[in-house]
Amino acid sequence: MKVCPFCREDVKSGAIVCHHCQSKLVEGATGEAPYDQAISGNDERIIPKMTWQRLWTSFDGRCSRYDYWVRFMVPYFIIYMVVLMIDIALGSFDEDAGVGILSLIFSFLIFWPSLAVAIKRCHDRDKSGWFVLVGLVPFVNIWYLVEVGFLRGTMGTNKFGVDPVR
Repeated sequence: MKVCPFCREDVKSGAIVCHHCQSKLVEGATGEAPYDQAISGNDERIIPKMTWQRLWTSFDGRCSRYDYWVRFMVPYFIIYMVVLMIDIALGSFDEDAGVGILSLIFSFLIFWPSLAVAIKRCHDRDKSGWFVLVGLVPFVNIWYLVEVGFLRGTMGTNKFGVDPVR
């Protein structure tokens, strides 16, 4: 028996497709995209690589601090600053509200990816995705920032997947 990398259900060793989620299973992955081989003890699992699309859209799996800061927060910050400068240049920035029309649209568009990446960081710390709600509580959100932004994830496999830092 082996475990499906997408739904975490047991599947037969020779299966080509998971009978639970219908995902294609790859035998003998070589590290080529989009799959990477991860070994945890005697349990051999083939997991999908953390592509940009998977990082920004999927709530499954774990992401490292590197993925969080370098592949999400830095691009987010740069794009937001550019959009904010465009808002100011076009005169659509409202100083009283502290937001412009383009930056407001960008904030709505980035909501899903920011939630997906935050949940993956919670998973890396072996916490439920609901832990993101702690970030909404004043003063307690400092604990959330430290947990998600600065502490290393669980070493080895946890209930949310294989360690992204190998």
